[in-house]
Amino acid sequence: MNVTLPLSLTIPDELIEEIMLKLPVKSLIRFKCLSKSFLFIISDPQFAKSHFNLSAAPTYRLLNFNKDYELNAIDIDAPLHDDSAQVVFNSLHPSCLPNRGRMVQIVGSCRGFILLQIKQFNEINFSLNLASFVIWNPSTGLHKQIMYNELMHHSRRLCGIGYDSSIDDYVVALVTTQSQNTMRIQCFSFRKKSWKVYEHNVVYYYPICSLNGEFLNGALHWLVGSYDNLNIVILALNVKENTLLEIALPYDLTSGLELERYFLYPLGVIGECLCLCFMNRETRMLETWTMKDYNVPSSWTKSFVLSRHLNTLSVFYPICFTANGQILGTDGDGMLAKFNDKGEFLEHRIYEKHGIKDLLYNGFYKETLLSLPEDIERGE
Repeated sequence: MNVTLPLSLTIPDELIEEIMLKLPVKSLIRFKCLSKSFLFIISDPQFAKSHFNLSAAPTYRLLNFNKDYELNAIDIDAPLHDDSAQVVFNSLHPSCLPNRGRMVQIVGSCRGFILLQIKQFNEINFSLNLASFVIWNPSTGLHKQIMYNELMHHSRRLCGIGYDSSIDDYVVALVTTQSQNTMRIQCFSFRKKSWKVYEHNVVYYYPICSLNGEFLNGALHWLVGSYDNLNIVILALNVKENTLLEIALPYDLTSGLELERYFLYPLGVIGECLCLCFMNRETRMLETWTMKDYNVPSSWTKSFVLSRHLNTLSVFYPICFTANGQILGTDGDGMLAKFNDKGEFLEHRIYEKHGIKDLLYNGFYKETLLSLPEDIERGE
């Protein structure tokens, strides 16, 4: 008579956990239903941290939502036309989704979380009534909403989400200009459940291209210019120390930077490096520069050049690198495209409805089991 022993009796828990660290998040979520021991291991916050840091096969996704706010995410390493690699979401609470008078924007990402900004407008005079942020883990559906005073809204408000590893805390930052020489920084701590305000004397305050911060090396980063636009730098906010740092752009760019000569793209983070893209208006060439060593200006390296004479697309905004070195980007108007590291076109996909391009809003994230420090709400 053959007897099949339970898995828990044949394989040590340590080995099971080691095997699970090699599995994708999607599989782990399914395995929660197999046994109590699996549920216990996978639900352990320490396992989630280990999986995020040590996963042998992490999945990176590009979150898209269109003008109708339909949400889906693609595996960046899969072919663009592979619909089986898509994930369609319905996990957000209705209060986090747009409707008449409510606008939702993707304004940041950090450690697998997406930061959404929600603005509720008066339907009669379109004045801003309420404003809030939602931090959301698309992989698990967990999310939390925080309100902020509408008076904190500002046309030149920088924002972003970062992580303070010293206390395992996520921080939402709002940066506004009080004058030409003063910045007010408002930080919300998810662990402390409160806002804190700081002021800094700086001369760089005018946002360039984007208001959304990029998180890297413990800091949020924005591309900003001086009031007279004579100097442009990267402004970094350390979310632990709440200090500001100025990072210089590549010398080849700053030595002759004139807005009429170059078209600048939003600052990005690609391959754990700060990434800056610009287009020479005369040569119609797009160049991507990456800072190989953080805050070392001499380490800026021209890593990608794309000829703009291609008929496939008129504009290209790089988003991320795939596992095999391809670069994925968008034209900002309903198309995603991939190029190899030589700048040669590989493939593209146009998202449209009824023959009309469907404008996409994008957010890049790594699948994760991570949760917030406390007070987590599960999406329904």
